[in-house]
Amino acid sequence: MKKKITILLLGLLAACSHPTPDQQPEAVQQDVLVDEAALQQNEPDIEILPPLDSTAYAWEDGYLILPWATLARVAFKWTYSEVVNQDVPFPVFSSELKVLDGQQVQVSGYAIPLEETGAETFVILSAFPYSQCFFCGQAGPESVIDILSGSRLPHLPMDKKTTFRGRLRLNDDDLRYLNYILEEAELVE
Repeated sequence: MKKKITILLLGLLAACSHPTPDQQPEAVQQDVLVDEAALQQNEPDIEILPPLDSTAYAWEDGYLILPWATLARVAFKWTYSEVVNQDVPFPVFSSELKVLDGQQVQVSGYAIPLEETGAETFVILSAFPYSQCFFCGQAGPESVIDILSGSRLPHLPMDKKTTFRGRLRLNDDDLRYLNYILEEAELVE
């Protein structure tokens, strides 16, 4: 996983740091093309992600409007977890979802407040009202997202349609959180 992130970051750094024509000799002014097939042969565990197709999404104030249908494009692999001593469905995210990891997004859904736990900076957002949500056995784990705010959230009534903005993080290994996490989340009034 670290190799994937490192190569992706190095690629982004290289793409963003090309010198301007007046900073390099004319003979060196050429882009270096990566032979993705050769890279895959040499490093088969590296996944080359396509760039984000920004035209495939609606945007509002610089935030990608994240549809629940996009979050539903995930598969699950049942694997034994020593943490809970049973098989657990771990997500296998599609390339489309992996490209969204770390993006600033906006998502709307039904609030499932957790004030009883004392977690005023934490709420769960569901694609469905509580009576039809994941926690009642009516939907899958792809239909809920952890909302993590750095500041105290106002009281959100159960099943109130709510919109949040923040940075999407995909979670495929930490059982303390849901598969989708919205970090640095802000309530959209």
